[in-house]
Amino acid sequence: MTLPQVPSPVNIQKPPLDGVKRLLIVKTSSIGDIIHALPAVEAIKKARPELSIGWVVRKRCASVLEGNPIVDALHVVPNKPTMSDLFSIRRDLHARPYDCALDMQGLGLSGLLTWLSGAPIRIGIDRNREGNAFFMTHPIVPAKLGGEHGDRHAVDILYGFSSLFGAPPLSGGFPAQHYLTDGIASDVLADVRSLSRPRIALNVGASWEYKKWPIEHWVDLAETLIEQGRSIVFVGDAKDAEVVGQVKIKMHAAEPIVDVSGRTTSLRELAAVLEACDVLVTADTGPMHMGVAVGTPTVALFGATNPDRTGPYGDRNIVLNMHLSCSPCYRKPTCDGRVDCMRAITPDMALEAVERELATAAKPV
Repeated sequence: MTLPQVPSPVNIQKPPLDGVKRLLIVKTSSIGDIIHALPAVEAIKKARPELSIGWVVRKRCASVLEGNPIVDALHVVPNKPTMSDLFSIRRDLHARPYDCALDMQGLGLSGLLTWLSGAPIRIGIDRNREGNAFFMTHPIVPAKLGGEHGDRHAVDILYGFSSLFGAPPLSGGFPAQHYLTDGIASDVLADVRSLSRPRIALNVGASWEYKKWPIEHWVDLAETLIEQGRSIVFVGDAKDAEVVGQVKIKMHAAEPIVDVSGRTTSLRELAAVLEACDVLVTADTGPMHMGVAVGTPTVALFGATNPDRTGPYGDRNIVLNMHLSCSPCYRKPTCDGRVDCMRAITPDMALEAVERELATAAKPV
């Protein structure tokens, strides 16, 4: 192997892409990041339908792309690849081979995988990390516009890749990914569909403590929704099921509720559950992006992270954010664990947002 040369960031021109026939996407994780990349790749395929598109993805996220009609080849990498795994994926990628690779991740491992593809044109983001630019021939996709524009959503940043192919952003917000729920049938989904509408999905968990909404707020919201004749669907993984249990213990009402937290066996089954609901209320988590992907109107609760960059994409969704001076803090909170930014979002605010969603985007029975 010949080691790559770091390209000079000065005066890098757009590469010639008219002759590209095989295109590789490198966006390995996480669930939300992969979903953010789907509109840009779909736009490229719409503008250049003759392209054969491959995608490199980590094993834990592969099911999000399985069955996607615009992906011709899925290259699955172990979650923690060894040197042997890297040689194996190199052989797999060289077997096609690819004319151009788009590194939509911008990290060290994604850059290495992009280089290992052997693609002579390797395009990346201009604000990359972990030595990613070392592996790119064209780190030219702008991460920021600068000036008064502020942060851009991750979806809009990734549209920078599609613009290189003459593909404008797709109209109508986030394109519904119907393939995610094709053919899904299970007892869990049947339980959800047995509830009367409207069905409100509540995703009470989050990967960080500072993203979580207080349990008492979830209790108040769920009870009020039930009083108003709404059905409740609790969603989440096995860890979230513990939090759901705390919410349910404090609730007076037991019906109409279906608790599927810890019961969904795949990301696709979770997607089908969310699609069967009329509104999703959630913090900043993977299921939030999954709900957007299947077209379920979403009420997102934000504080410690930046919704301008990673919030639910599209005008049909509602973000509740109190814009405190300390927000977003990410993993460096200054509130001594009180999570003021989340606590300040009241159940009444969330309830009003749910009612707005139901009034404007109710799904047919």
